[in-house]
Amino acid sequence: MKQYIIGSAPTADRGQVPIVVNEPHVSRTHCRVFFDSGQAYIEDLGSRNGTYVDEIRIQSPTPINEYSSVMLAGETPFNFFDYGLVKGSVHAKRNSVYAQGNTEYAPFGDRFIAYFVDNIIIGVPFFTFSYLMGILLWNIPLLALLLDLTATFLIIHFYFALPISQNGTTFGRKMFRVEYLDINTMEYPSVGKVWLRVIGYSISGLFFGVGFLLALFTEKRQALHDLIANTIVVKK
Repeated sequence: MKQYIIGSAPTADRGQVPIVVNEPHVSRTHCRVFFDSGQAYIEDLGSRNGTYVDEIRIQSPTPINEYSSVMLAGETPFNFFDYGLVKGSVHAKRNSVYAQGNTEYAPFGDRFIAYFVDNIIIGVPFFTFSYLMGILLWNIPLLALLLDLTATFLIIHFYFALPISQNGTTFGRKMFRVEYLDINTMEYPSVGKVWLRVIGYSISGLFFGVGFLLALFTEKRQALHDLIANTIVVKK
């Protein structure tokens, strides 16, 4: 779980991100921000002068959003926007910071066109390969099918699963600034979650593609496969 340690000289362990607030009344390691299921929380770390949310000194982890007034030591405002920590969750992998509430969810049109572009990129060589295998192995249909399935697996794994888990996007999606995030951690989704999304595509396509159309009506523009994999699609 990603944590942000805030203070005048914050001590951060592995996996924690220090944020320096150079003010005299702020303790060296003053408080921390962490995230649980897309919700941001702030917790005081035994600071001398306390951490305040909406003018109340907090005694335990307290949920915050973009409307929360956060004061360090009772007199130093902590502006989440200045640090890229806005309204909920943050994604800080590879030096890019996303704030869930302040993030622009990818419009349905952008997602559709990016999906179309990616399918053109991978579809042309795949169907060419499949066509050639069908001709060359017309008398061994089982082998042709096995090669098709192997090619499908390799394409999904190396064009979708690995790039999305490492960079949050694919070549086609990148053209339209579309990226994927795990809604729980706001990190790029794992390889397993990308595969779960891919499997979810077949479910979204049932009943005239109604699963895809859910993205037009859900709060975070999640299609059915997004809900299945617990991911969101955002504009970079």
